[in-house]
Amino acid sequence: MAAEPRTPALFHFTLLLRLQYRAKSAYRADLALQVVSALLRQGTWLVFLLVLLRRTPAVDGWDTWKMIFLYGLATAPLGLNVLLFDGVWKLDELIRKGDLDSLLLRPVDPVVQLFTRDVSLHGIGDLTIGVAAMSLAADHLTLPFGPWTPLIAVLCVVSGSVLYCSVNLASAALGFWFRELYNIPFLVQQFTDLARFPLTMYPRLLAALFLFPLPFAFVTYLPVVLMTEGGSLWVLVAAPAAALVAHVLARRVFLLGLRRYESAGN
Repeated sequence: MAAEPRTPALFHFTLLLRLQYRAKSAYRADLALQVVSALLRQGTWLVFLLVLLRRTPAVDGWDTWKMIFLYGLATAPLGLNVLLFDGVWKLDELIRKGDLDSLLLRPVDPVVQLFTRDVSLHGIGDLTIGVAAMSLAADHLTLPFGPWTPLIAVLCVVSGSVLYCSVNLASAALGFWFRELYNIPFLVQQFTDLARFPLTMYPRLLAALFLFPLPFAFVTYLPVVLMTEGGSLWVLVAAPAAALVAHVLARRVFLLGLRRYESAGN
C-alpha cells in the first residue's frame, strides 16, 4: 500500500494559527485592550527615547533619527514574533505538567504545534509602533538605497521574527535540563531591549554576545548601518542566514531535550 503524502508543515502552521486568531478575536474588548496597551507601552518607550535624544543629540555618533530607525527595526520583529510564535512560552508549563504528550502524539511537527499553542494580539501594537518609528525616521534620513529600503526592512523584520522565536525556543528548551530555572527565557528576552541601541556602545564581550549566541545584531544594528550609511550588501544574506541557523540549532536543542522528557506518568 502506498504511503499517504505528508501534509506540509506550513499548512499545519497556517491552520493552527488561524484557529488561534479566531478564538482570540472573539473577545473584542480583550483584543482592543491588548493592542492599546502595547501601543501605550511601546509609544512610551519611543517618547522616552525622543526626550533623551533631545538632551543628548548623538549617542556614540548616532543621531536622533538613526536611533529611532534602530528602535523601530528592533521593535517590529518582536511584534511579528508574538503574533506568529508566542506559544513557545507554554513549553515550560507543558514540561512541568507532563502535558507535552498531547503534542507528541499527534502526526504534526511538535515545534509547529508549540509555536501555535498561543498568540498574543498585542503584537499588533508592537508591530505598528515599530513600522511607524522606521517610517518617521526615514523621512529625516538620507537613505542610500532609496525605494529599496522598505523591502530590505521587511526582509530584516521577518528574519528578526524567526530569529527571536528561535532564541526563545532554545532558551525555553533548557527547561528539559534545568526545571528549577524556569525564568531563563524571560532573562534572555531582556537582552532584546539592549538590541535597540548601537552595538558600539557596549563592551566588546557584550557586543560579541549579540553576534553569537544571541545574534540580534544581524537583524537590527547591522541592517540599520547598511540602510542609513550604505556599504556591502552581505547583510541581506546574513540576516536570513542568521535566522535560519538559529532556527536549526534551536530545533536541535529542543529535540535533544525531548530525550530527557519523562512524560506525565513518571
